[in-house]
Amino acid sequence: MRVLFFLLLAANVIALVLFQFAGGRGGEPMKGHEAYQAEKIKLISQAELQARKAPAPESDKSAAPSAVAVESVQCLEWGTISAADTERAKLALQKLKVWDKAVSRKIEKTSGFWVYVPQRKTFADAQKKVAELKALGIQDTFILQENTSWRYAISLGIFSTAEAAEKYLAQLRDKGVRSAVSGPRNRGMEAMVFTLKNLAPDVVAEVGKLKPAFAGSDVKTIDCP
Repeated sequence: MRVLFFLLLAANVIALVLFQFAGGRGGEPMKGHEAYQAEKIKLISQAELQARKAPAPESDKSAAPSAVAVESVQCLEWGTISAADTERAKLALQKLKVWDKAVSRKIEKTSGFWVYVPQRKTFADAQKKVAELKALGIQDTFILQENTSWRYAISLGIFSTAEAAEKYLAQLRDKGVRSAVSGPRNRGMEAMVFTLKNLAPDVVAEVGKLKPAFAGSDVKTIDCP
């Protein structure tokens, strides 16, 4: 027991000496254990801690500025305008402030299409042909007698479209009529077509409203030249 007592005593003395030796170095802290900057430490409450852990709310997409839609411009073709209505159509485009965007061109306009037998040399020849047609069951005939290039031609029907005229001609062929043909009627009437470039959608709608005031005209969208 005495040996153990002296061993413990010696250990305490050695520990005391080492402690004093460390303190005699001016109280320099051990490397790696420098003091924290206490003035920068901030205590937070439990509520603040929970708020920091909570996920950030999604941004309100409705509040984000929407991209400005780029209005696409269009090009139109407005026709066919008769020669008598050309000046009035020009004034209408000026009122819409698009005359500077208009390009006009003249065309030949037909007033319809017809099925007919080409001109006979004399009125008697035309009457003879009419008799042949009636024998085939064709009753609707009319001999043109005016002093024009169509004198003594035989009209068999007048139609608004070329397709309708061709359809009737096919019916006549089925009945055995071989001399009849179809084509435009009153060829050579002068008319006007307007091409309007780079129009905003609201202006396109306004031009479309002009159709009823110009009989037979139409407005259609085209590829911009």
